Amino acid sequence: AGALRLHVFTDLRLDSTLEAHWTVQRTVELDNRISGPGALVLDHLPVDNQDNNRQVRFRGGPNTYAGGTVLRGRGGSSRPSMFVAEKNGAFGTGDVALNESARLTLTDRGASDDMLPDTAALRLDEGPGARARVILNEGVEETVGALHFGGAAQAPGTWGSGRSRAEHRDDDHFSGPGVLVVRPPAGPAR
Repeated sequence: AGALRLHVFTDLRLDSTLEAHWTVQRTVELDNRISGPGALVLDHLPVDNQDNNRQVRFRGGPNTYAGGTVLRGRGGSSRPSMFVAEKNGAFGTGDVALNESARLTLTDRGASDDMLPDTAALRLDEGPGARARVILNEGVEETVGALHFGGAAQAPGTWGSGRSRAEHRDDDHFSGPGVLVVRPPAGPAR
């Protein structure tokens, strides 16, 4: 019972890729700051219908690791794996990718939502009968540099579920009333 905390006495430095596969039957909390040029790849068990508290929670930060983040779930769309960002800078400075069995919840951080890097590409994978999904809670207005569904680049602008005020409404990849802002590509330097 309770959460499993990954807590070290100093900050964690990634000089290469750290790949973690959790098979615990409870929530995992990442409490420390993570830095370095490496990447973070997390694989977690799906939520059990009897236990919606089985999640990976990003509680530390701001993180500055640069190699990107891959969130992988197991179980398809009927039993997704949950990842929750609770701090600005949760995912370092690189791109963020979710496989088709992963769900990412972004919570309102007050005056500025900056859990994902503003320059990052957010990649939402698709598979047979399953799609990655981002849950944008009330008050969230998160910015990214690019958005991809199954490898295909999506248009700049605001994205969200049918419950949101977004110009691009997509209930397959988003839920909740919050908004994801996709910046237009940078023009040529002058």
